[in-house]
Amino acid sequence: MVKGMAFGAGAARLAAAPARSARATRQHVDALFSPQRVRVSDELRALSLSCLSALLSDIAEDLSALAQQRAADTKAVLRQLEDGAFVQQPEIASALLHRAEDHQVEMRLRRLAFVAESEITSSPQSLIDRCAHDEDSGLARLAELYRDARGGRIDKNQQPVLNAAELPDALASALVWQVAGALANGANAAESRAWHDASRRLNARRDVSQSVQHRAARLAVRLDERGELDSALLIRALGDADPVLAAAIVAVKAKITLVTAWTLLFREDVDALLALLLALGCEKSDVSRVVELLLRVSRLGDEPADVAAQAAAVELEIGAEGLAALLDYWRLDPAFRAVLEMSSQT
Repeated sequence: MVKGMAFGAGAARLAAAPARSARATRQHVDALFSPQRVRVSDELRALSLSCLSALLSDIAEDLSALAQQRAADTKAVLRQLEDGAFVQQPEIASALLHRAEDHQVEMRLRRLAFVAESEITSSPQSLIDRCAHDEDSGLARLAELYRDARGGRIDKNQQPVLNAAELPDALASALVWQVAGALANGANAAESRAWHDASRRLNARRDVSQSVQHRAARLAVRLDERGELDSALLIRALGDADPVLAAAIVAVKAKITLVTAWTLLFREDVDALLALLLALGCEKSDVSRVVELLLRVSRLGDEPADVAAQAAAVELEIGAEGLAALLDYWRLDPAFRAVLEMSSQT
């Protein structure tokens, strides 16, 4: 039971679903930079470390352009940073892992494109394309901005990229200073000052509104204002292999954070996902279609024999009041929930 919250036994078990996922993520974080550990798959580790390499390289390039100078051996500097303790801190490792997982989900959804075309929707036009060509110029502009941000998360080799704008601001700033300091190692006073000033300028111009998550949320809010935010739209986003927009749709509809929505959609147990969709009032048939698709692409476990029957069992066990209480609880700030859940274990 989570202290301070009135839940039945069934709802209490599901309430802590994001926290269980967070604990599992921390174990993955510990293993990310230790190849001898097996908690992180080789694919996930490779994707994560590729994101790190690209992130550091992008920061170094931006700094060099602003400082109008280059380090004697930038590649060697970046290799040292990749092996250093700073980039292995949990906050950075967690962001890298999340980006890698998001890419995995997207690729698996793409491989199931035939499902999207035949089972999910008959429309050949993606949700973003439809929005980008809408008569509502505001919606069209938001769709274009989101498409641009999403395109910037993939490099020329179709590998995932983690942009600094997606990091918490304090972490992104610290990372810029770390790269600048490494580039300035061995420089004279004038060169060091140039690296310093370039860092300040780069940190000052970073804009979280340029992140794909922020732009997805703005697009989802606009769709909600038009009364279009429903389970059919979620199914369309999944059919388009767009996990970020799918999570934003759920986040705005449920009034929860995007991280909580992403976790419940793509990285948690089936019952928690069913409870979320039922609490949002999704049609029973849509609940089954969403869960059946996600079971094929995420870490939700073995596909149940009958999703509709499992949804009915969850609804019967928890009840309408329990579902509403669960949704209210997931709307709390994740940091506050973490404290409540930690207190409940003592």
